[in-house]
Amino acid sequence: WNYEEKASVTALISMINTAVQNGSLEGSMFKGTIDGAGIFAALREQRDSSGVLPQLVDIWQRNIAEGIIGLIHIFGSEKVIIGGGIAENGDAFIKPLQRYVLEGVLPPFKKNLSVDKAMLGNDAGMIGAVRNVLLG
Repeated sequence: WNYEEKASVTALISMINTAVQNGSLEGSMFKGTIDGAGIFAALREQRDSSGVLPQLVDIWQRNIAEGIIGLIHIFGSEKVIIGGGIAENGDAFIKPLQRYVLEGVLPPFKKNLSVDKAMLGNDAGMIGAVRNVLLG
């Protein structure tokens, strides 16, 4: 399957929009535009009494883990660093992802494997660009 269509934040937003359109989720819980930050705020504040939102986020996180597992199996990675704006949601995003990756990876790849949030978060690319300009 197409990883972008299943595991991007755009995919998560699409899943949520579909649930809102079919009446499974109340759109007002997102307090405006549905985006990654709003989805995790609604999740964190438990605004969804139906239980649909956590299920959709769980499916999405499992999709992300599936792609990461494939890359680990291809490259033999021991450390996976997750960055971007969505990673700013901390444990609500990273902990389930860590669990799904560790559950799904083949035993020989588990030994020294870690899945962590990038220290510089969503600013890593910008900081790297500034570094390159300054150091020429």
